[in-house]
Amino acid sequence: MNLTAVSYWQGAENHSALLLQHYCYRKVPFCFLALCAGGNESQGRAGAYLTGQLLRWFRGLPFRRLARDPERSISVLERDMKSRLGRLDEELEAGGLTRGKNRQPVSGIFCVDDCFLLFSRGGQKIFLLNRDMGRGSVRCLSDVTEKGTSAAGLPGMRQGILQRDVGILLATDTFCRFLADSDIRECLYVDELEDESRIRRRLYELGQRCETLGGRDMAAGIVLSGP
Repeated sequence: MNLTAVSYWQGAENHSALLLQHYCYRKVPFCFLALCAGGNESQGRAGAYLTGQLLRWFRGLPFRRLARDPERSISVLERDMKSRLGRLDEELEAGGLTRGKNRQPVSGIFCVDDCFLLFSRGGQKIFLLNRDMGRGSVRCLSDVTEKGTSAAGLPGMRQGILQRDVGILLATDTFCRFLADSDIRECLYVDELEDESRIRRRLYELGQRCETLGGRDMAAGIVLSGP
């Protein structure tokens, strides 16, 4: 399974934080995309801290062991992710960047070959990009993960297997606020996303459209599976 990962981050003053890591160990691809929405300086600092700590965690993973059994590895990563995010929530609150149940919005996807873990909290958007009867198809997955948010405020999580030639789009609410599903479906039709440069250009086009309509603090990322 080949994985292509591309991100978009609004070039103007932006309080969102985005993490994208793409690594291959002996032909087994690893991809980690995490997104923290932010609407002010405090949220921007919290998102930057959270994504920075997740980057440190990713770099320390035992990729050799995880590559041996991707399906089992995703279950291990889910348990580790819950524990990690719980500790980061405590650190953010101790540092005065969050308070009580007002947790930092975060969403992400972690792929090991064709196995994936989705997680989300705080109203950010996750879309499945597919095809239906020869046309582009867009399905929102955010509700699936948000319903799994725990009583302790940990993000809802969902495991699955990626089919070939599908995309997972993560975006801040500010990115999607000015877009209809048809805009995403037409611009990010999987059959037309032939390479990384085209995906990057299409994401940028959507971002520019939103910015002209008043979009601020926008970020997005897409993971596309291939043969």
